[in-house]
Amino acid sequence: MSNAIAVGIDTYSFVKRLIAAGFTEQQAEVQSDTINKVLTKFQDKHLENISTKGDILKLEDSLQKLEKELRADNLRLEVELRTDIENFQSGFSLFERKVEKKFDKLESKIEHIEIAFKGETKLLKWMLSFILAGITAIAIAYFKTLHQ
Repeated sequence: MSNAIAVGIDTYSFVKRLIAAGFTEQQAEVQSDTINKVLTKFQDKHLENISTKGDILKLEDSLQKLEKELRADNLRLEVELRTDIENFQSGFSLFERKVEKKFDKLESKIEHIEIAFKGETKLLKWMLSFILAGITAIAIAYFKTLHQ
């Protein structure tokens, strides 16, 4: 703390009061000197850590400045976070559109494959029917020749 607090006694008045109470002048001076030394040691050891009103006001001022700085930092971070979120969302939307385009292309390819498969299936059915008809005709002709 910046301002030391001075604690002392009026030694002249103290000595006079002790003499008036019946102490000798030498006893009163020893008492006064001893008490003054005790107070000085106490002050040196304990009172240097006591804050003054000025110290507290400086601390309050520092805390207010720090609070303003923290609020400003918080606001700046909030704006940055919102910007980052918006950038992420727009990037995600772009990604989503790309995925949708690829999905649409994939669906189109699947539809073409299905159409081709259905066409080939119809062709195979027709060919199989034709082959069965031919085999049936051959079998009938063979059985006719056997019975003749």
